[in-house]
Amino acid sequence: MESINKSTEETRTIVEDFYNKTALGDVKGIVGLMSDDVEWEIPGNEDLASWVGRKKGKIGVNEFYTLLNENTKNLIFRVDKLFIDGEQAVAIGYVSTIMLKTNKVFNSYFIAHFTVWDKQITKYFFAEDSFRLTKALAVEDKEYKLDISENVDIVRKYFREVSARNMDEVNTLFSPDIEVYFPQLGVLKGIDNLLQLNKNLAESIDKIEYDFNNFVYTISDNRIIVEGIESGTFTNNETFRNKRFCSVFEIKNGLIYRMYVYSNLDT
Repeated sequence: MESINKSTEETRTIVEDFYNKTALGDVKGIVGLMSDDVEWEIPGNEDLASWVGRKKGKIGVNEFYTLLNENTKNLIFRVDKLFIDGEQAVAIGYVSTIMLKTNKVFNSYFIAHFTVWDKQITKYFFAEDSFRLTKALAVEDKEYKLDISENVDIVRKYFREVSARNMDEVNTLFSPDIEVYFPQLGVLKGIDNLLQLNKNLAESIDKIEYDFNNFVYTISDNRIIVEGIESGTFTNNETFRNKRFCSVFEIKNGLIYRMYVYSNLDT
């Protein structure tokens, strides 16, 4: 029994390290967790998704991440459940990814099965909705008017800079004719009104944090809707925790020209 428990804990340590390095984008570190002859498999259409299929050894795993990073942009990757039994581990989670070839968003739940031996991952099997992935990679006749990937980057930068309190950087993301809706304030128009709003918010909120890993994105052309959770501290030291919000962005020529925020941070 003691040997089984030790094996379980060693497996847990390796798998948790794998996901920590995944969150950091540390490909070298991930490859370092693999055995020299690791068996890596992700079923799917290899003609459309060059990164899926069977890979062998550390070279194969490194090739997987090279192809994945060249062809996709990650939005969400989270692990909801992790089950460990001796040398075996199973993770259940959710992934949301932009396919750079088509600018379509691929959403899927996944199951990942690990085998760990002698503190190394010897087998890895990852199952996702391969049919939906094929649809996300299928090129349609119509041309896409907007680069969805770039628009998502703008929205993600907005939340990162707000969280870091870099309001000067935040203000550069908006169009001069910006239209903003904020609770209790109604609709504000023009960059001057937005600058005053951001100044007021910066003076009243000392700290704000977002649960980036659990953001939910809904994307349609140049409109990006983000649902999530925010927590923080007001300048009067009162706190707010796990407040749900929904923000609607519309982007034109690389700038946010409409932002409607649905949130209640009243103390």
